[in-house]
Amino acid sequence: MTEYWQNIYSNFDPVAINLGPVPVHWYGIMYALALISAIVIAKWFIKHDKLNISNDLFDSYIWWAEIGVILGARLGYVLFYDTNTMYYLTHPWQIFNPYIDGVYTGISGMSYHGALIGFIISSFLFCRK
Repeated sequence: MTEYWQNIYSNFDPVAINLGPVPVHWYGIMYALALISAIVIAKWFIKHDKLNISNDLFDSYIWWAEIGVILGARLGYVLFYDTNTMYYLTHPWQIFNPYIDGVYTGISGMSYHGALIGFIISSFLFCRK
């Protein structure tokens, strides 16, 4: 058992479940759970602390923030970690293309650093709007 935990990365399947031809990865589930948790906790704080923030304003902000997180995470991965950065810079439409040669492969690579930067930029832009 100890050997299993010492080699967890080689024994761990990143796919949690398959929904037909679409594999659902653990990190995708974690992104969704993080978003849902953030929304629930923020709405609780707004209600509990009687903050003067309407549901419409908060819902608009969540859209901006989540788009910033997703764009920032993917762009951060492409810029900081991917070995094909020049390809993506010359073919930017491929950054979010889940198909390779007509086969669905999903979009691999998300960066926490990029997500944080995207969140900050989108929050700033939302406040300016």
